[in-house]
Amino acid sequence: MKQLLLYVGITIYLFLTSTVAYYVGIKQVGLASSTFLLILFFFKITSNYSYFLKHDFKEERLVILVCILILTVEFILKDYISMKDISLFILCPVLISMLIKYQNSYDINFIRNLILTFFFIECGLAIYEKLFEINIFPYEEIDNAILLNNNSWMFRSSALLGHPLTNAVVISTILGFIIVSKFTSFFKIFSLVSGFISLLCFNARGAILIWCILGLFYLYKFIKNNKKNIVFYYFSLLLSISISLSIIYLTFNTSLGGRLLNQDKLLDGSAQTRLDVYNSFSYISSQDFWIGNSKNFIIIMNKLGAGGIENSFIVIIIKFGIIMGFLLMFSLYKLIRKFLKPYSLIQKIFIIFSFIVVGSFNNSLSISAPWVIFLLCSNTFRYNLYINKIPHSINGEKASSIIRFSN
Repeated sequence: MKQLLLYVGITIYLFLTSTVAYYVGIKQVGLASSTFLLILFFFKITSNYSYFLKHDFKEERLVILVCILILTVEFILKDYISMKDISLFILCPVLISMLIKYQNSYDINFIRNLILTFFFIECGLAIYEKLFEINIFPYEEIDNAILLNNNSWMFRSSALLGHPLTNAVVISTILGFIIVSKFTSFFKIFSLVSGFISLLCFNARGAILIWCILGLFYLYKFIKNNKKNIVFYYFSLLLSISISLSIIYLTFNTSLGGRLLNQDKLLDGSAQTRLDVYNSFSYISSQDFWIGNSKNFIIIMNKLGAGGIENSFIVIIIKFGIIMGFLLMFSLYKLIRKFLKPYSLIQKIFIIFSFIVVGSFNNSLSISAPWVIFLLCSNTFRYNLYINKIPHSINGEKASSIIRFSN
């Protein structure tokens, strides 16, 4: 029964997004999507409290402690919006991460396959929406932009998560974990092509540029690792060149080039907004700067004349204040560092760039979806990973000393 609840809970947690929930008549999507998994977590804790005290959970306990401090402060200030935000943003994902960590290998494999299914459904939806220029689960801001501008290169897919930039960060994060895990090279290349095309469909310039670099580097390593087999070497070389040229052709000769190639100037309104966001603190009081105030979010958006505050770290400070915001970011840094510890240097770079750097181009790191994916991937893809002690290898194929990473 608990295993069934786990599978159903993970499925709902991944696929019941805010835009999907709207079309099935669910309003409290954050609570609805995580209910089953939170019930399982608290059942686990009440039946075995020592589970919570495991040494491996010290970073998670730090995050939970900081969240409790923020909840206490916001309760005193009667800022119930911030209380809801911190609960859904990181507290629930961390509790669910703790639940997943010590599941048996069969359940871990099942959850990882669900994540991969989610990844390919996301990619498929993004490509389908771009081809037919229709949003299946539309995001209001995208619809307004399309109504105002009929250029096909302006269209942005919304897939399951609504906002194209949120989709882009989630796709990028999963793709990063796929690349550093022990999947076959051809599965990785298929995932890389699918993921990169979906990023073009989301019209997410920052993510596209990052994955141009990461993707080319991976293809270079793919070719280099096959040098010993002359036939396979030339096959991999031909395959990599064909993929690269095909994507370049599609990007320059179709609407997939999006804002990256069709804007008259590099520093458009969206890019300028990311620079103007650093003026945010000039619109709030010194008290709000120190202790936070979620009401300032709308005020600053209006002052900046933007649809959002395009900086995750500034959003966190605005909502929770510089003191609690710094404590939260420090605890999250410790948690990320823990999950990255078993990886080689190059593997860490792939995950950091695909998650942190891509997420830093907008406010995605201040909402729950990317953290949900990062924590789920961190706890499930590890069973599929061989850690290479030689830093310059991604796939572990040339390692002189390889260890299996599992708990």
